[in-house]
Amino acid sequence: MSDAPTDLIDEAPMPILSGRRILVIIGALMLGMFLAALDQTIVATALPTIVRRLAWRSHLAWIVVSVHLAATVSTPIWGNSVNITAEVFLPSGIVIFLAGSS
Repeated sequence: MSDAPTDLIDEAPMPILSGRRILVIIGALMLGMFLAALDQTIVATALPTIVRRLAWRSHLAWIVVSVHLAATVSTPIWGNSVNITAEVFLPSGIVIFLAGSS
């Protein structure tokens, strides 16, 4: 048997975040989650009116599934984009949502 070291990975110490920085991070996460929940609430509330006006009652289930499927598919894409460049994508996503909601 060889004399291999027991710890193969050199672990760098984690940087310590200040209390203010942690609150900013949690606040940004909560704002993003709030906007996502608000978006789903708006779609769920407006959908029956949209379907009634377009006379698509027989397709209501497909519309609901497609809206939720699009949100589910886009969430990991936006999440990965935010991990790469959070300073650009998160504020731009919030601005696009607010512009689309007005």
